[in-house]
Amino acid sequence: MPLIDQRILIDAPPDAVWQVISDQSQLVRWHAGYTSVSVLTTQQRGSGVRRRCALAGGKDVIEEISAWVEGMGYEYRRVEGGPYKAYQGRLRLQLGPDGTSVQWTLNYTPKGIFGFVKDRLSGNRALAQMVTDSLRQLRREVDALGHMRRKKQERPDATRHLIARKDEPVRLLRFAPVEFDHVGFIANQMGGQEDQQVELFGCFALKPE
Repeated sequence: MPLIDQRILIDAPPDAVWQVISDQSQLVRWHAGYTSVSVLTTQQRGSGVRRRCALAGGKDVIEEISAWVEGMGYEYRRVEGGPYKAYQGRLRLQLGPDGTSVQWTLNYTPKGIFGFVKDRLSGNRALAQMVTDSLRQLRREVDALGHMRRKKQERPDATRHLIARKDEPVRLLRFAPVEFDHVGFIANQMGGQEDQQVELFGCFALKPE
């Protein structure tokens, strides 16, 4: 039975990688061999989940998750379709000093003598390249997720600032962040009251009571 075993190191904690690979509906975002994926079972996570995967050539295969270890990895097998008599895969995460190692192992058996010949000539190399491309795309997806997390954490909390005016109380109006600084827009959102002074600081508006 031919074996493909590849690994990639991702500069992220295991939970960040797991967030990406455990979501079966998002498999197509990083799996280079599939053009679409749909979950066939009501259950979305864990052993027993089935998914329909459209191959790049246009045909569909159905895969079933056969083992699931939360936060660490899962195994799957093809139960219908594809050019293989047997096809099993495993994704495994391992924490290291420089990040998370993702190991992807494929075991498969081609159908018939012609299947074995085709696999020896080009099939195995194509499958190995698919795994390589997929792992690289997975790293990009995790990196993008981490970048979004960092931007969210670095966003300043402007609601901690107050405008103080002599002998006049002020109150803080909490507004959702906006993408532009435009006093008129904020004033309109406050009812268009021209007799109340509005001051804009960053993306939040303050006005005196």
